[in-house]
Amino acid sequence: MSTSLALNPGQMTLVVMRATWLRSFVLAIEWLAAALGSYFLNLVVTNSFLEQAQTMLRDSVSICDQAWLFGPDIDVTKSLVFSGALSESHQNTLEPLGI
Repeated sequence: MSTSLALNPGQMTLVVMRATWLRSFVLAIEWLAAALGSYFLNLVVTNSFLEQAQTMLRDSVSICDQAWLFGPDIDVTKSLVFSGALSESHQNTLEPLGI
Protein backbone atom coordinates (compact mmCIF):
# COMPACT_ATOMS: atom_id res chain seq x y z
CA MET A 1 0.00 0.00 0.00
CA SER A 2 1.53 3.31 -1.07
CA THR A 3 0.60 6.70 0.25
CA SER A 4 0.97 9.80 -1.87
CA LEU A 5 1.92 13.05 -0.19
CA ALA A 6 1.43 15.23 -3.24
CA LEU A 7 0.76 18.85 -2.39
CA ASN A 8 -1.13 21.35 -4.45
CA PRO A 9 0.60 24.69 -5.23
CA GLY A 10 -1.14 26.48 -2.36
CA GLN A 11 -0.06 23.85 0.15
CA MET A 12 3.50 23.88 -1.20
CA THR A 13 3.66 27.66 -0.86
CA LEU A 14 2.54 27.36 2.76
CA VAL A 15 5.21 24.72 3.47
CA VAL A 16 7.93 26.90 1.93
CA MET A 17 6.74 29.96 3.88
CA ARG A 18 6.79 28.04 7.17
CA ALA A 19 10.24 26.62 6.44
CA THR A 20 11.56 30.10 5.60
CA TRP A 21 10.09 31.51 8.82
CA LEU A 22 11.61 28.70 10.87
CA ARG A 23 15.06 29.15 9.31
CA SER A 24 14.97 32.89 9.97
CA PHE A 25 13.90 32.25 13.57
CA VAL A 26 16.80 29.85 14.14
CA LEU A 27 19.30 32.20 12.47
CA ALA A 28 18.05 35.10 14.60
CA ILE A 29 18.48 33.12 17.82
CA GLU A 30 21.95 31.94 16.80
CA TRP A 31 23.00 35.48 15.85
CA LEU A 32 21.78 36.87 19.17
CA ALA A 33 23.43 34.05 21.11
CA ALA A 34 26.76 34.60 19.34
CA ALA A 35 26.61 38.33 20.02
CA LEU A 36 25.78 37.80 23.69
CA GLY A 37 28.47 35.16 24.06
CA SER A 38 31.15 37.42 22.63
CA TYR A 39 29.95 40.26 24.87
CA PHE A 40 29.90 38.23 28.10
CA LEU A 41 33.22 36.51 27.36
CA ASN A 42 34.84 39.79 26.30
CA LEU A 43 35.94 38.24 23.02
CA VAL A 44 37.86 40.48 20.67
CA VAL A 45 36.20 40.41 17.26
CA THR A 46 38.88 40.85 14.64
CA ASN A 47 37.11 39.57 11.54
CA SER A 48 35.56 42.42 9.52
CA PHE A 49 32.45 40.37 8.74
CA LEU A 50 31.88 39.54 12.42
CA GLU A 51 32.47 43.15 13.44
CA GLN A 52 29.93 44.34 10.88
CA ALA A 53 27.44 41.70 12.04
CA GLN A 54 27.89 42.81 15.67
CA THR A 55 27.48 46.48 14.75
CA MET A 56 24.42 45.83 12.60
CA LEU A 57 22.78 43.85 15.38
CA ARG A 58 23.67 46.34 18.12
CA ASP A 59 22.23 49.21 16.06
CA SER A 60 18.85 47.47 16.38
CA VAL A 61 19.11 45.47 19.63
CA SER A 62 20.90 46.72 22.72
CA ILE A 63 22.98 44.57 25.07
CA CYS A 64 21.28 43.73 28.33
CA ASP A 65 23.37 42.18 31.08
CA GLN A 66 20.44 40.98 33.16
CA ALA A 67 17.42 38.74 32.66
CA TRP A 68 14.96 40.04 30.06
CA LEU A 69 12.39 38.85 27.56
CA PHE A 70 14.22 37.53 24.52
CA GLY A 71 11.16 37.53 22.21
CA PRO A 72 11.26 41.17 21.09
CA ASP A 73 15.00 40.92 20.36
CA ILE A 74 14.40 37.76 18.31
CA ASP A 75 11.71 39.57 16.30
CA VAL A 76 14.04 42.48 15.52
CA THR A 77 16.90 40.16 14.62
CA LYS A 78 14.58 38.04 12.49
CA SER A 79 13.66 41.15 10.50
CA LEU A 80 17.40 41.77 9.96
CA VAL A 81 17.76 38.18 8.70
CA PHE A 82 14.78 38.62 6.35
CA SER A 83 16.15 41.93 5.05
CA GLY A 84 19.26 40.19 3.75
CA ALA A 85 21.35 43.24 4.64
CA LEU A 86 24.19 41.26 6.18
CA SER A 87 24.47 38.71 3.38
CA GLU A 88 24.17 41.37 0.67
CA SER A 89 27.06 43.34 2.11
CA HIS A 90 29.34 40.28 2.06
CA GLN A 91 28.33 38.28 -1.01
CA ASN A 92 31.96 37.79 -2.06
CA THR A 93 33.52 37.55 1.40
CA LEU A 94 34.87 34.18 2.42
CA GLU A 95 37.18 35.24 5.24
CA PRO A 96 38.24 32.53 7.66
CA LEU A 97 36.91 33.07 11.16
CA GLY A 98 40.37 32.65 12.68
CA ILE A 99 39.16 30.48 15.52
